[in-house]
Order: sequence, then C-alpha cells, then structure tokens
Amino acid sequence: MSKPKKHQKRVECEVLIDNVENLARKGEVTVKSTFKQEIVAKASKTRGHFNSSIINRRHNEAVKQLSSDDTINIRKAVKNATYVLMNTSEYFNKIDAILADDSKFVKISKVLTESLKKKLTSLPQEAATLAPQSSLTSLLESTAWITAMEMLKYTSQETNLDPSSHKY
Repeated sequence: MSKPKKHQKRVECEVLIDNVENLARKGEVTVKSTFKQEIVAKASKTRGHFNSSIINRRHNEAVKQLSSDDTINIRKAVKNATYVLMNTSEYFNKIDAILADDSKFVKISKVLTESLKKKLTSLPQEAATLAPQSSLTSLLESTAWITAMEMLKYTSQETNLDPSSHKY
C-alpha cells in the first residue's frame, strides 16, 4: 500500500459528503445529523502500513537494539527534531554536575510539599473572608504563606536539566 497524496483523503471525503447530500436532497437516502462528523473522524484515522523510502528494516532493528541497551541513554533533543545518544553514566554525571551548581540551585533540607499543599488548599477560604479589593500579593504577605527565602528555594535561573541539549 502506498502513502496517499497530500490532500487525496480530504478530497475523497468532501466528494463523498457532497454525493450523499445530493442523494439526501433528492430524497433517495436519509442522513443522520452526525454524518459529517463521523466521516471526518473516520478519515482522520491512519490505516495501513506506509513504507518510508528513507527508513528500512535494518534501521528499525538498530533502534530496537540501541534502546534495549542499558548503557546507552537515548534522548530527544530539546531545540530540534533530532535524537542524542549518550553513555548512561556520562548522562547521569552531567545531571549531577548541573544540580550541584550552587549558583543555579539551592539544596533544601526538608520536603516542603505537604506544608505548601495545606497552605494552598486553605488559601481560597481565607481569600473569601478578606475584602474583595485586597490583592493576592497583600494576602500572601499578610498571612505569611510563603516567605521570600522559601520562594528563592523553588526558583531557578536554569530550568532545563537535559544535558544532551547543552554543549559542554
């Protein structure tokens, strides 16, 4: 089976819908109100196996072999449509080096997730009791939901932890 041309499937669906509407106008068929939506939904499904002229069986076998190897880490590059192959230990060493950089991240001693969840879930109730003209910032400052130091612990200048996308 060969791959359909760019707009071939769309044109075929439009011709089918047009022919059915003509038959419905003549009274030869009865059409459900959802007919067009059903045809479009069926047409959007990809059926069959379309063989690529670029990728062949040996490429697929090589990908399977590489992905089953635990010493190789395969990652999609962040800024383009390519893949990066890295030694797994080298990959984790680079991740650790990024996380160990004190200028980007501050290691915190305790997990603040549960306390922050409790504070945030009770925030709407407290907001409802305050006057409508008070701002969220003043609410946070007045109730000491999160201090400036706590906020610094959760912010970072570097948000991308993918070493495969950086040049070292």
